[in-house]
Amino acid sequence: MNLESVEPNYLLAVAGGVAYFLLGWLWYALIFQKAWMAASGRTMEDMQGSPSVLMALTFVGGIVTSVVVAFLYEWAGGDGVVDGVAAGAIIGIGVVAMEGLKAVV
Repeated sequence: MNLESVEPNYLLAVAGGVAYFLLGWLWYALIFQKAWMAASGRTMEDMQGSPSVLMALTFVGGIVTSVVVAFLYEWAGGDGVVDGVAAGAIIGIGVVAMEGLKAVV
């Protein structure tokens, strides 16, 4: 399959970006807020102010990431939810985990 014939579903990719943002908000703001702040050495006073720029960048980043995964999924000939989850996991391990590893070393 050549790149010219790749036509990912952009609506679903944007929906994936929105889901990414909402899950992140749920995870960091509601469920594990205190544990996350303690682990990162932050206090509620550090978190005061307008987080709108960071939230906007996170939202746009989630959409861009979802569009890229959708593009690669379509290009690789993915077929179904299992292939989509596998593509996301492979990309996540290959890129995100390796970037995180650099922060540890």
